[in-house]
Parts: sequence; structure tokens; C-alpha cells
Amino acid sequence: MNKAQAAKNKKRVTSVVKYTSIFFLVTFMAIMFVAGSASGGQYAILWMLILLATFQWGSRKLAKQLVKEGEEIPKAVKDMKYYVRRYSTCTILYILTIIMYIMNAGITSADPRNWAHW
Repeated sequence: MNKAQAAKNKKRVTSVVKYTSIFFLVTFMAIMFVAGSASGGQYAILWMLILLATFQWGSRKLAKQLVKEGEEIPKAVKDMKYYVRRYSTCTILYILTIIMYIMNAGITSADPRNWAHW
């Protein structure tokens, strides 16, 4: 990859990250204001899954660029794949924990004696 193409890709990625971050913040605050914190949490989980899928896709794309056909996979690429796998697993477990809390948290249950968590 030449330097001009790399600079162009970096500029494009920077603008995508900036504008999607602004979009997320505006829509998240609107959902929190209009629909409440449970809906805002669900919206945040959706974006976590989108970011996780993008992270997976980007790491696989990078690994394909770093490894030539017929060549053994370098240790750095193996470590990258291992890190992405661990990060993805931890994030999915975190999301599942949040979903279990949302399912069990009663909206009208303000008294802790009425709470029933797993």
C-alpha cells in the first residue's frame, strides 16, 4: 500500500469515526430523554454490537494484508487475532450481563426487598 492511499484511507476513517460518534451521542441523548434509560441502554448495546462486528471485520482485513499466500502466519498476526477473539468474548459476556440485568430489573420496583436477580 502506498503512502497516498494510506493517507486517504486514514482521512476517510477519521471522518467516519467523527461523524458516527456525533450521530450516536445525539441519538443516544434523544432516546434517553424521550424513552428513558432502559431504551437508551438497549440502543447502546446495539452500537456495542456494531462496533464489535466492525472490530472483527477490520482485524481480519488487516490480517489478510499482512500475511502473504503460502506463508506462515507471523506471531504478531496470531497475537492480534487472539486479542480480538478475547476482546470480543469479553464484550459479548458483558452485553449478556447487561441484558440479564435489564430483563430482571423491574421498572416500578424501588424497594430492594422486591428485587429478584439471578
